[in-house]
Amino acid sequence: MPSQGPDRRHQPSPKTPGKLTRRHCTDPSKHQLDTSTQRSFSTLLVDLVTGVLPKHLELVLGTKPPTAASDIIVHATKAIAEEYLDRQLIVWGKVGGYVPTRWGSLMIRLYNAADDVAILVDKKNLDRLHIDNPEQILERDVIAYGNYLQPYGSRRPHVRVRQAAIAFSPRVHRRLRN
Repeated sequence: MPSQGPDRRHQPSPKTPGKLTRRHCTDPSKHQLDTSTQRSFSTLLVDLVTGVLPKHLELVLGTKPPTAASDIIVHATKAIAEEYLDRQLIVWGKVGGYVPTRWGSLMIRLYNAADDVAILVDKKNLDRLHIDNPEQILERDVIAYGNYLQPYGSRRPHVRVRQAAIAFSPRVHRRLRN
């Protein structure tokens, strides 16, 4: 029987277990790769790169209900505009180049990306990651969550990164700023 707490709300019985929480852990044998926390975006990238992502993994993104990872995670080589345009998705691949924009953002080009899809990282995310010199991200694996867009008149689509929804492996090391 549940007891009452000091504010008269019911507290759960210690004999009745609660609902299980899904957790995802990366393979500990891959310690040389970036494995910061068990629920981090970079850990998901490590699992994708090494091919150990469980087939039936579900992701909870914000306040949305759990979604099958296979429905939302797409490698850059398969991220075709015809299928993913105007959808939110997680795209990953290897950084092949970059183009600075006139607004201080960075368009990250990916190797062998379908429809030349790129990742658009705004100035706020660049500052958060302390990316002053884009050369440091070349040849790194990257994962980003955002909206798959193709602005009117543009030849190439891109994924516009949401706040704090991008990670690199190996991780971009933050410098202390004075």
